[in-house]
Amino acid sequence: MSRQRLSPLVFGIAMLVAAAVLAEGWLLLDGSRTAKTAALTLARKQREWRRLAALKPAPTAAQADIIEADLARAEATLAAFDEGLSNRDPGAVEGAAMDPVAISRTDAFIDLAGFVRSMRELAGRAGVGVRAEEYFGFSAYAHEGPAPELIAPLLRQRRFAGYLLENLFASHPEQFVALQRARLPTGRRDAAAASQPGGANASAEADVFAIDSWLSIRKPDVVETTAFRVTFAGYTSVLRSFLNRLDAGELPVVVRGIEVEPVKENSPRHHHPPGGVDSLAMIVRPARSRFSITVEFCEIIPPPVPAIGRSVAETGRTSVPTKPSLWTEPAAQRRGRGWIYDVFTPPSLYYDPRARLLSALPAAEAARADPAEAAPDLELLTVRRGPFRLQLVGYAGGADDRRGIFANINTGETVIGREGERLSGQGLTVKSLSLKRPGAATDGSAETGDPVATAIVTDESTDEEMVLTNREQCRAGAPVGLFTSRKAPGFRRELREGESITVNGVNYCIERIDLQPPQIVVVYVGPGEIEPRIRTFAPQGVPLASSEVPVLTASDKTVRSSQGTP
Repeated sequence: MSRQRLSPLVFGIAMLVAAAVLAEGWLLLDGSRTAKTAALTLARKQREWRRLAALKPAPTAAQADIIEADLARAEATLAAFDEGLSNRDPGAVEGAAMDPVAISRTDAFIDLAGFVRSMRELAGRAGVGVRAEEYFGFSAYAHEGPAPELIAPLLRQRRFAGYLLENLFASHPEQFVALQRARLPTGRRDAAAASQPGGANASAEADVFAIDSWLSIRKPDVVETTAFRVTFAGYTSVLRSFLNRLDAGELPVVVRGIEVEPVKENSPRHHHPPGGVDSLAMIVRPARSRFSITVEFCEIIPPPVPAIGRSVAETGRTSVPTKPSLWTEPAAQRRGRGWIYDVFTPPSLYYDPRARLLSALPAAEAARADPAEAAPDLELLTVRRGPFRLQLVGYAGGADDRRGIFANINTGETVIGREGERLSGQGLTVKSLSLKRPGAATDGSAETGDPVATAIVTDESTDEEMVLTNREQCRAGAPVGLFTSRKAPGFRRELREGESITVNGVNYCIERIDLQPPQIVVVYVGPGEIEPRIRTFAPQGVPLASSEVPVLTASDKTVRSSQGTP
């Protein structure tokens, strides 16, 4: 009986043990599978990590320091630029970013009329030609003020236009052509512009333009811009001065385009002077250009949240030194200082048939009128060295204490100096001082004639040694030209470079003196004339030849030189 009762219990226990073994085996199998999957995933991740590490290795401590320093400098630069854009001169940008002000149409009309009047006066003082009916981009409001919703943006444009025109007129163009402003972003036409008659309405439409979106740097919520297009006539020097002024100015302005086209000039008249006298002829005249420049005035919109994570103080830099990248003046060619070719403007070239010589003047100094209208009365006799500024006029003392007596021909001052002494205020040092009697007898027993003092002085500025005697004048100074008058042959006058003279009502100024070949460039203005003329003088009968100067021959009328055709 007891065995029969225990057998079911044993069977149940055996079944439980078997179930437990089976469960444990299943768990072991599942864990093994999971472990193998994890191992495969780990191996794949390790391979991926090694590949990425090979492509972009982790920075070292030194590299991390360099990256941090570069980041700090970039943040400081950005902060300094933001500060520079926001802290402009209040006087220069007064009202440029003004809040809308409730002013009437009449007040706006008076403001625009005053702007037009002041710009006309400014152009007149600068010698810039403008049309009598010029309204500088605001002709739509010549008789009536703008609509109320356009007052604030128009006054903003007016302030920017004033800044632009002030810099333009300060550059002295010959002619102001037009100023166009960007069309205002409004859905309807201004009542003042729409009410204009046909011709006036056309002028009002010509005052505005639409800048291409791909050309503009405007970016919503980042940069707001106000665009203008200004057109004027002049030489390259005007364009250079205008752009340099904008670059060095107080307002952030970006030049978006420059268009250049030549201005058609009337052909110069050729006159034949009386008496068959050969006269200077202009063979190349500097051509004026018409420049159209598109600019945008920029205003940085500050972000709502500071984009820089650290302050400027943390970076150690509070400002960024900036230097305007100015457009420098053109340099002269080797053939002379007058041969200056600007980007759009050549120099004036003159041909002297008497001297068979070409000369040049930069466009800024060139004569505007035809130089062949009359032959100058002045005539060049010779070109030679002028007297040295210090002359030896005497001596004093014995052999042991001999002193030279010197005279400055420019100031009239007299100085005394011994051998080895520096002459005060003259920039000269006495190197040696000697005294000799010329005309000694053949047997050496006696000497005849007045003694001649000889001093060798050193010029401290050039280290040249000059030999001075009390017998004759030392001619080692700047070159001079000896001139006479055709109408008064007895007239004689020596002139240096930069000196002026008036003969028979004509004002002559010596522009340049060359010793080899002997020639002098003279600028002169006749009675009642405004524009100067230029002529190259050469002594009569002196052959002129220079490897640096091109010559125009009468046979082929082509410009040639020993260096090739220019």
